[in-house]
Amino acid sequence: IHGSHGDNQYTIQAVVQMDKERLSINAFTAFGVSLFDLVYSKEGVMFKAFESFPEKSGIYLLGDFQLCYYSVEYIEPLIKKAGLNFIETENSEGWERIIEDNDGTIIVKIKRVENKLEFYNYLREYSYLIEEIEL
Repeated sequence: IHGSHGDNQYTIQAVVQMDKERLSINAFTAFGVSLFDLVYSKEGVMFKAFESFPEKSGIYLLGDFQLCYYSVEYIEPLIKKAGLNFIETENSEGWERIIEDNDGTIIVKIKRVENKLEFYNYLREYSYLIEEIEL
C-alpha cells in the first residue's frame, strides 16, 4: 500500500484476509516490523498498534477497504442512507466507484485496473495505491 496525505508519503506492506464474516489487515513496515493488526467482524472492531500508528488511521483504512472490496449491493444502500450518491462504472480494464454529494462534488473515487486499486479521498485529502499480490 503506497499512500499520501498532504506532503507525507508512506509505504506499508499488508496481509489482508477477507470473507463474508470478517476483514483483517495486518500491516508491516518494509523491514517487516509490525505496525498494527485490525480485525472487523460481527463482534466489532479490534485494533492493536505495535508502533505509534494512530487508531483513527486504522479505522479509516478499514472503511476504505470496505469501499474498495465490498459488493455494490452492500455498499450502495449505506452510502445512499448517508445522503450521498454512489456510482459504479465498469469497462474492459476494470471499474470505477465514485461517492459524491448532492451537488456532484466528488468525495471518494476508486479505480480498479487489474491487480491495482487507486483510492482518492478528496474530502480528507489522502490517497492510496494498493497493489495486490497473491500469497
